[in-house]
Amino acid sequence: MQGDGLAAEEPVNEAAGGPGGGQPSGGQRLADKATALQLFAFFTLAALLALLAQAGLVNQTLKNQQIQYRSEIETLREQVRQMNERVEQLQRQHPNRNGVITENVPEKKTAYLTFDDGPSENTLAVLNILARYQVKATFFVNGNPTDFGRAAYRRIAQEGHALGNHTYSHLYRKVYASIESFMEDVRRLDDLIAEATGIRPDILRFPGGSNNLVSPGRGFMIALSQRVVEAGYQYFDWNVDSLDASKATPDRAVIVNAVARQSAGQKAVIVLFHDSPAKKTTVEALPAIIERLQHEGYGFDVLSKSAYAVKFL
Repeated sequence: MQGDGLAAEEPVNEAAGGPGGGQPSGGQRLADKATALQLFAFFTLAALLALLAQAGLVNQTLKNQQIQYRSEIETLREQVRQMNERVEQLQRQHPNRNGVITENVPEKKTAYLTFDDGPSENTLAVLNILARYQVKATFFVNGNPTDFGRAAYRRIAQEGHALGNHTYSHLYRKVYASIESFMEDVRRLDDLIAEATGIRPDILRFPGGSNNLVSPGRGFMIALSQRVVEAGYQYFDWNVDSLDASKATPDRAVIVNAVARQSAGQKAVIVLFHDSPAKKTTVEALPAIIERLQHEGYGFDVLSKSAYAVKFL
């Protein structure tokens, strides 16, 4: 109280304490911030350096891959170049059309007329026409052990035409059951023709052609093709399809036009006809076809092991 002469004590303001008090001074706070900023800058710089290093590794990896890819591309280009040279070499050795293989291309324009699936009465009519035009042809025959069949084989041979083997039975399921089944069927026909004519054929045509769709497949036909060649035969496909098998009996004009269209511009043609019993319009079309080919400058010849060959496989 006032009477005793003592002054009242004022409370101490700790927040405003001097050095050594609870709160840092303004200078200290600035120093702490500066240190924190330095640490942040250091770690940021370290992170950036790490990213740059990683980017450098990635970039080097990409460069290495690019060099490797360029090397592989150059290797592939060289392989393609070599393959193209090989293809050109084969094309010079075996000129081809529409992807088929051709061998022994004649010097002059030559037409090889071929007739499959005889003999029949139509075979005799075809022979009469060929004799009239003095043209030779090739007959890929099937087995016909009758007197008629044997006489037809003999006439074909005696008139200077070629006899080719088209299998005895021409039954797809039988001849393409196995390679040995095919060869057995071929030998059976060879024996029949030899018995009738004294000639054993050394040329043949596969039923349906070498690329047919009725055999077990392409691999089977490649193996079979190799087998018949090893057995001493030459096989033939064709590069002109008369379309006389497009249906049972197509119009005569269809056959004539098909041969004219497909033979245009070709130096050598192997024309596929059929002389089975239904092919009456093939007989009717034949004179016009022969005359057209003669007008185009073609000569005619028979097929043989050394003759022009067309092969699908």
